Amino acid sequence: GLELSIEENLDIIEEIAYADGSTAWTYLACGTTSAFFGAWCADGFVESAFAGGIPLMAGQLAPNGQGTKVDGGYLVNGSFQFGSGIDHATWAGMGFIVTDGDHPPEYRMGVVPKSDVRLTGNWDVMGLRATASYDYVAEAVFVPDAASFAYAAPGSMAPLHRRGGPVYDLGVLILTCVGHAAWAIGITRRALDELRALAPTKHRMGSATKLVESERFLHDFARLEQRARAAAGRAHEVFRQAEEAAELGTADAALSAEVRSTTAFVTEEGAEIVRACYLMAGTTGLRSGPLERAFRDIHAGTQHAMVNPQHHVEWAKTLV
Repeated sequence: GLELSIEENLDIIEEIAYADGSTAWTYLACGTTSAFFGAWCADGFVESAFAGGIPLMAGQLAPNGQGTKVDGGYLVNGSFQFGSGIDHATWAGMGFIVTDGDHPPEYRMGVVPKSDVRLTGNWDVMGLRATASYDYVAEAVFVPDAASFAYAAPGSMAPLHRRGGPVYDLGVLILTCVGHAAWAIGITRRALDELRALAPTKHRMGSATKLVESERFLHDFARLEQRARAAAGRAHEVFRQAEEAAELGTADAALSAEVRSTTAFVTEEGAEIVRACYLMAGTTGLRSGPLERAFRDIHAGTQHAMVNPQHHVEWAKTLV
């Protein structure tokens, strides 16, 4: 709503993730979903849905639904997963493919009152448990034209935004990456800080010295810090480039590939760094606490579509 800069958004989500991974994940999921439908949907819907303030919107926008065109909108059927925050949201978003024999298939994103879908649970997972990312089902749900938008017009990066600034020209993929990169940075920073706080007092079994007195620990810890700071710096660099491209109108598919590769890289690096912190902490990392939670959460985050190794392949193609 404030249209803060991308880097300010990075800072905010990093800070929330530092405090708790599930809170930040839900925040980024619901905030991004509300932003998309607020920017790209028709006036009538937005005036109604946002009348009482920014609504809580959640759901999976991947094209797991099938849509049929009807008067005034679409009938959607589909099974969706990973509805992070949907338990407390008031609106459920969904991606769907519209097939019409007279036209090419169209990928659309729509949102409906949560009461129109059926939550089916299925969130017994290793990490990010508090996101309550439940599965849900849409059965012949009516999605009005005004409450949906095409994923992207042919030849463009993003749908034509009806409100908001040029940042929305970056499209769904880049804007989704903002939160996921920031989330990984915050989780990684928390794990390193937990290990640093532990080092002055922690004895590993069989060692006569504390961690902080071990040159091997100090060497390894320094390298972990360098890796974490380098990854975070790279993320901030690429999102500065993205914001500049939005303002200049030069965003393209190569930029999208670079952003997605960077987001995957930051999360992959984070998972390796957090795992190293977990191992170096000994049994302290095993017990319930911030480091153990960071370990579970970052590994849950590696399974997200924004961390698909294919993103590296797509960026490499633009490089070579």
